[in-house]
Amino acid sequence: MAWKSLRWADSTSNEKKRLNLVFSLFIDWFNPHGNKLLGKQVSLGCLILTCLNLPPVLRTKPAFTLLYGILPGRNSPHIITISNSIKPFVDELLILKDGFTVNTNQEPQGRKVFVQPLPIIGDLVAIHKAVGFGSHLAKQFCGWCKSELNDLQHLKQGEKRMGVDILEQAKAWKDSKTLSVQEDLHKRTGVRWSELNQLPYWIPKMHIALGVMHNWLEGVLAEHFRNRWGFQDQTQDKKKGKNRVTEETKTSTNG
Repeated sequence: MAWKSLRWADSTSNEKKRLNLVFSLFIDWFNPHGNKLLGKQVSLGCLILTCLNLPPVLRTKPAFTLLYGILPGRNSPHIITISNSIKPFVDELLILKDGFTVNTNQEPQGRKVFVQPLPIIGDLVAIHKAVGFGSHLAKQFCGWCKSELNDLQHLKQGEKRMGVDILEQAKAWKDSKTLSVQEDLHKRTGVRWSELNQLPYWIPKMHIALGVMHNWLEGVLAEHFRNRWGFQDQTQDKKKGKNRVTEETKTSTNG
């Protein structure tokens, strides 16, 4: 489990009494007037926390999720302003990572609680904005490897990014004195600063995940694999072949 492999502060404290909580952070935008193309095009953002310590059947139920914040519209935030929007969230996490004491019925003397977020969940637009990666149309478009947009047709994974390098590139972007230098660095590396980089346990390329709505419910991966990349299920191909033979046999018999 993810929370069992994380490095926690004050690891020498009583393991039986301490409580390590891991949350996922979901980021997305929606139209409060509904998803009608002819209606008002307004975009509001939401930050939703889900406790991964809970069983899967419970963790996504509204009663067990926390609507941490709303990102105001009318449009989705710029790549720079979103970092400022999540800064209060990061500031609280920097406090919670060191733990706090909660007095409970079973632990009247207090129980130490530690909180860490992992991972960031959303579509690629939301994830890349929040984490500091370039858009899907940028030259360096990928957060996991160094593939460039012009090489996309080769269907070959590029050199893997290293978490340490990403953090160094983000810091270099932040420390740049002029906007032109920042733009040049972003074009060359596909990385800019995110407030999430302040978290000592944060690894940008590892702590992100494509949301289940975009991944499975909307069939994004199936669409890309089957129609864009040409990967087909052999079982389906065989069934199509059998159906084709059956239809041809019926046609020749009737003829």
